[in-house]
Amino acid sequence: MNADKLKALINAGAPVVVISSWEEDVVEGIVRKVAKDTGRKLYIWNSSSGFGGETVNGKPLAALKTLQNAKGALALLKDFHPYFDDPECVRVLRDLAGAAPHEAPQIILSMPVGRVPVELEKDAAYMAVPLPEADELRAILGIAAKNAGAAIPGDLLERAAVAAAGLTRRPEIGRAPCME
Repeated sequence: MNADKLKALINAGAPVVVISSWEEDVVEGIVRKVAKDTGRKLYIWNSSSGFGGETVNGKPLAALKTLQNAKGALALLKDFHPYFDDPECVRVLRDLAGAAPHEAPQIILSMPVGRVPVELEKDAAYMAVPLPEADELRAILGIAAKNAGAAIPGDLLERAAVAAAGLTRRPEIGRAPCME
């Protein structure tokens, strides 16, 4: 289970965890669960809304400097990889990663593809949240049909699951049990 893997990495003290996924809502759900399970304060950042609407913290360097005071927290940074070209951002990330665990937050980077800059490679642990496989797609399609007041016959459900391969999960149609 993805939450168990992330929890193990966090409990092991990984200063930076890179989660490769196209589905940041699923990643956020996993991170929220781990933060709750571990009793850690959670900061969630993206470039368009910063930390929940604090536009000054929508700037990547300002966000990282804010996190310097978030001792012992978890910080989910969504799509931070474009800022790896900024040497000052990389430097502050290195400073955060090099601090003692009780002196800095553990950073979780959610991005669809890629790796961290070479300067951070030894501090980063990697995990992936893959797109749903056939079993999960069948469950998602079954939930969607049920929500629509319909049922999908078995042979059609199988063909629909094959046709849906490569698609993402969508929260508005419900969560399959294996997403938790």
